[in-house]
Amino acid sequence: MLRKCKSAANLKTVKSMSVNNNQDDILRISGREFFPAPDFRLAAVGKKMGCSRYGWLDYTFVPHSHDFSEMVLVTGGNGVQNINGVDFSLSQGDLFLLDEQTSHFFQKSENFSLLNLLFDRRTLELPWNRLQRCQGYNLFFMVEPRLRTTKNFCNHLHLTLQQQKTLENMLLELQSRLADITPADEMIALARLIEIIVYVSELNDVPHPPENMLPKIGESVALLEKNFTRDFALDELAERACMSTRNFTRCFKRGTGMSPIAFLQMVRLRHAAELLKQSNARISEIAYQVGFRDSNYFTKMFTVHYGISPMAYRKLEAKSAIKKLFYSAK
Repeated sequence: MLRKCKSAANLKTVKSMSVNNNQDDILRISGREFFPAPDFRLAAVGKKMGCSRYGWLDYTFVPHSHDFSEMVLVTGGNGVQNINGVDFSLSQGDLFLLDEQTSHFFQKSENFSLLNLLFDRRTLELPWNRLQRCQGYNLFFMVEPRLRTTKNFCNHLHLTLQQQKTLENMLLELQSRLADITPADEMIALARLIEIIVYVSELNDVPHPPENMLPKIGESVALLEKNFTRDFALDELAERACMSTRNFTRCFKRGTGMSPIAFLQMVRLRHAAELLKQSNARISEIAYQVGFRDSNYFTKMFTVHYGISPMAYRKLEAKSAIKKLFYSAK
């Protein structure tokens, strides 16, 4: 049974230590030493777990950030991690996500061990659109990292010993597939990654206290992902979340980086891009399929979002597909 960490003994925010958090002092790491290939950025690494691969360097106690996501599972002991200048006490069973460009490092630890999942969504061909229809996925992988504060970080996941061991085994199995990767191992690794993401999402898809705003934003994101062709009124979304329109808009923007209406439009454009790659339908038909009623407006918004017109995007993707086919056949 999943248990949320609520007590000060399990998780508490501690007074920030005297550390220089000047952004100029944060080490930017590329991740080249972690990943098997630049176009397949996926790795499972550990601290005190014997998971050093690809010349892995230990940045655990070095203030750093990177352009990929990092899921952290505390497998033993306890420690204090600084996240964007704020210190948090962590203990065995804690699980949370550090999103791209987040500065972080551990300041102290005791009998500490970690397993980390490192991944770059942009290089991994997974059904992200379908995953984002899941409330638990949105809450853990999108909303909580953006809305993380000293007040609500206590809502992150704290796993039971059985859940921890299950996730540990999944991560170590993934790591073994990435040790000496072949095309077959790459496909199996992607399948293992989906299993891990779904498992974590389901752990997070549980009832929450009514005053907790994080799940409400996650629910709203899932609602828009599932029903992107429908036109939503802002008042309706706020009412579903049991929040005022102003507060809902503010929280949604903090959690996703954009307003609800802009987010819905982004989802539609993302689906349109997939249809442009996968079908020969006319631009006006695709615009209607994803929820736009005006094809001229769709073309304008698509061009603004992707920097290229829908027709040009289709031609460019077709050329890219031919190149991939050519090089794979060599």
